[in-house]
Amino acid sequence: MNDEAKPEQTEPAEQTEGTEQPESQAEPAQPEPAEESQKPKMCKLAVLSIICIVAAFAILAIYLRPSEAWLPITVERLLIPIGIAALAIALVTGVIALVMIKASGGVLAGRRLALLGIIVPIVVTVAFVRSSPPSDEEQQVLPSTQCIANIRQLADLLSEYRRDNDGRFPKAEKWCDILLEQTKTDESLFTCPLQKGARCSYSLNKYAAEAGADLPEDIVLLFESKPGWNQVGGPELFIAQHETRRGTAGCVVFANGKARFVFEDELDTLKWKP
Repeated sequence: MNDEAKPEQTEPAEQTEGTEQPESQAEPAQPEPAEESQKPKMCKLAVLSIICIVAAFAILAIYLRPSEAWLPITVERLLIPIGIAALAIALVTGVIALVMIKASGGVLAGRRLALLGIIVPIVVTVAFVRSSPPSDEEQQVLPSTQCIANIRQLADLLSEYRRDNDGRFPKAEKWCDILLEQTKTDESLFTCPLQKGARCSYSLNKYAAEAGADLPEDIVLLFESKPGWNQVGGPELFIAQHETRRGTAGCVVFANGKARFVFEDELDTLKWKP
């Protein structure tokens, strides 16, 4: 029969639900918050501050090494200045790092390292000041201090004599007598306090005396020796009688007026001949 109704054609729901939507209609992904995606970066200056502190303590360990661990005297003298410089750099970089970390608003990390870089140098400085060496008056009574002061003054007297005599030294076999007579100095200047009863504790380097006006500045001029008077010689007369942390040392003064303690194993490194 024609009157029979035809079923209406409708699109199945599955088709509309199953079909993929265009990418332009897809819901965009929500970006992560910036605070979660970015982690604080370590401040490089804070790290540098800690590295300087570690270096300073390593230098201190080398300086306080056992006496049998030998180092050249020139290197040993540089250890303390280098250690102080390392602590100073640690303090400065620690302060700058702390300011940068506070101003970064959480972008930079390392606040504890920066604080450590500030506190440690301050504590070390306070400890050093509290354990400072004795005053000048106390140092003058120390035999080693008095001994090196004496040999330095004798070198000054020799330099004055040479300036007044066209660069010539006093007669080597009478150098003590001539200095004592012409400078009117106290005879106690010729004696190291460790050599009680000795008239003179120092010898004139014979090679320096022979050089005359052509004397190199780094040549040994006077050195601590066996007791004697008007004594002239070379390293064979040198004696070491001052107890130090590294061992026993003796006084030496050079033609340029610089005086220091040296050890017997350093004698070959000194300039004895022009």
